[in-house]
Amino acid sequence: MDSTPEKRQKYLSVIMKKCDEVSRLTNDLFLHSLSDLEKLKINPERFELCGFIDTAVCEIAAEQNDVSFKKPEFHVSVCADKNRLVQITENLINNSRKYAKSDINVFITQSDGNVEIHFRDYGSGIPDEDVPFIFDKFYRGKNCGNEQGSGLGLYIVKYIAEKMGGKVMLYNHSDGLEAIISLPTINHIS
Repeated sequence: MDSTPEKRQKYLSVIMKKCDEVSRLTNDLFLHSLSDLEKLKINPERFELCGFIDTAVCEIAAEQNDVSFKKPEFHVSVCADKNRLVQITENLINNSRKYAKSDINVFITQSDGNVEIHFRDYGSGIPDEDVPFIFDKFYRGKNCGNEQGSGLGLYIVKYIAEKMGGKVMLYNHSDGLEAIISLPTINHIS
């Protein structure tokens, strides 16, 4: 079956993708098992966000060339859990890959003492009837098709963002979906 280097690489790529899917599902189920996430540890630390997100997006994007990050001209510091922020970033990018199957643009803006990390795809968005329930535990939208998933991803994203003093917002556009993670900047943390 692996008579050529190209076939070997293809099989290896499929195996790695499936391992990543199982790992993400296992992580989601593990987090859910922590009695409604109440025992989930958030370890906040102060750090410069733009460079951190640049590195995280590059690692998540890997060799797929479907994610672009436009690093802003400004620097902004936050007090957040780096590992959990990577988890949020990975979840939102992977959701776009899975459901929108489009390029993904990631960028950062500032607004009223908060910094916002935008994840913009160009798929079909979330059906209007699903929007009120999209952050509910185990909820899977009507447009998920045959894609694998637990219905925990956005629930966990919201939970983690709120535990770090932030929030998550979703906006349907005529040409895709935008997820925004808003976090307080370091100068505005009480």
